[in-house]
Parts: sequence; structure tokens; C-alpha cells
Amino acid sequence: LLSADGLKLQPPMWMAVQCVTTSTSTADDSCASSSSASASDIGSLVNLEAFPIEDVSHPFLAAARTALFETGVASFPDFLRPAAVAAAAGEATLASPTAFVTDSEHNAWQTERNTSLPADHLANLFMRTRVASVATDEIGPTLKRLYEAPELLAFLSALLQRPLFRLDDPIGACTINVFREGWHHAWHFDEAEFTVTLSLQAADEGGHFVFTPPLRTSADDPANAAVASVLRAQTEHAFSLPGDGTGESGGAAVPVRTAPFAPGTLQVFAGRDSFHAVTPTRGPRERLVAVLCFASRPRVRNSPAVQQMFWGRTSS
Repeated sequence: LLSADGLKLQPPMWMAVQCVTTSTSTADDSCASSSSASASDIGSLVNLEAFPIEDVSHPFLAAARTALFETGVASFPDFLRPAAVAAAAGEATLASPTAFVTDSEHNAWQTERNTSLPADHLANLFMRTRVASVATDEIGPTLKRLYEAPELLAFLSALLQRPLFRLDDPIGACTINVFREGWHHAWHFDEAEFTVTLSLQAADEGGHFVFTPPLRTSADDPANAAVASVLRAQTEHAFSLPGDGTGESGGAAVPVRTAPFAPGTLQVFAGRDSFHAVTPTRGPRERLVAVLCFASRPRVRNSPAVQQMFWGRTSS
């Protein structure tokens, strides 16, 4: 929902909570930015032996950056220490029952229906997504401490090679997505250039994060042929894509990978250009994933329409 071009959510549309932006939202610039923890205890949360995020010149950052831009995802398994994972997952489980549920449909680009195209055109293929979200003011102290740690902010800024700021949003700055049995997130591109997530709990089965290498050259590039190839290979949806006589299905197959989702894994992925989805979950154990939102300018906040859609209320 947080776009590289600002907040452009159309209220009837479903959009995922995406979280590295490059412009301000509709928030009043007089709002104070989200406060950082006054004294960080990052070592009790993050596995600094494996990921020395306090050293933004460490070689592991360059390797992660290469993976991000070549494959679409930089993964950091065991980023959180086991005790921190257990605490954060426990807090998320307690908050889950009251998470606000969104059940709607979207196309691959999360745009509105195009009435100038045939009803069965790829652009008008709308796929169902079901997810619930725990708002920022409902999350527990463990995740809040991590989000407010200045070391995490510096690490992500170094990885993405741009200054980042926490959102000034008491509802949507750092949230938890909840996938209950049978729920999934259909294939889509994000509006945000990058998204930061933290795995807290895997489902009994399924709930896999699947993704392609970056397919788009810009936010204006629909990558129709590649999108059609992925959807025909990975789903049973029927659609048309006139223009080349083959429905653009005869091109090279697009590789689809599955990202690690062990609890405690931090993921940074190029969601605007990498086509991705979460497969249906199976079993009673919920899939819990935190979504950490940042912007390239201070005092960014979700619009009231976005807050209402994803958390059922506004902060104003």
C-alpha cells in the first residue's frame, strides 16, 4: 500500500501492506516522527554473531545486496535469537484473535479493473486474498523494541543504500500479518519498491513465500508475458492476453523460488519488481509474519482510507 510514488490506494481495492517507500504520504508534516528506543538492547534480540548489523561496512551486507538485486530476495535466517523469536511469536499469538480481517480480490498489479479491455483479459483477472493484520498499537514489546532499534534502521539503510525513517503511524508502522487455515496471498507486485518482513511462526503446512526474479524494469512496466507465464504455470486461472497469437504463453518459463520462512528469518525483497505470493496454509497453526515499514522521508503516515481498510479504524 505504500508506493514508490506515494499512497495511491483506491478504497475499493485490496492492497498488501508493503513497506519501504520513497515519498511522503498524506500525513501532516507537523507530526513528529516515530521515536526510537532510547537505549538499544539489540544484542538480546538479533544474532549479532551471524549478522553484525552494527557494522554497516561488514562484507555480509554486500553479499546480501547482490542477492536482493539478482534474485529479488535477501534472506537472513536465524536473524532473531531463539528467545526473542519465542517472545515475539507468543505476543503475536495473543494479539491474533482480534486482528482485523481483509478478504478481497486484486489483480497482479493491484490496480482497478480496466473496462476498456475484455472481461477475461489478464489485467481483469482478480484473485482472492485473505489475511488479517495486527496493528502497531496492538503488537507486543519484543517486536516494538526491534522496530525502534537504531541499529536495525542503520542496517536497512546501508543495505538499500538510502536513508530510511520509521513511519509516523501509530496503527500501520510495524504490524503482523496473520494467515489462518486455508488463507493465502494471491500473486501480485507490491507498490513499494522493497518490503521488510520477519517470520514469527510457520503454518503446519503450506504458507510458502514464492517469488520470481525481478521481472519489471520500472513501476510502469507490466511485464505481461512473464506474469502470464507464471500464472499459467502456478495457478488454474483462465485468462486471455491477445496480441501475439499465443496468449504470450510460448515464452521461456519464469523460475519460481521459495524463500526460507523458519521463525526468526528476516526478509528484504524487491516486491515492486518481483512477482510473489503466499501459498495456502494448511492446519490449525497460524502463519505469523511481521511487516516492518520504513520511508525515505520523515513523518510518513498511511492515509485514513488505508488505515480503515487494513485495521478497521483510523488514528485521527
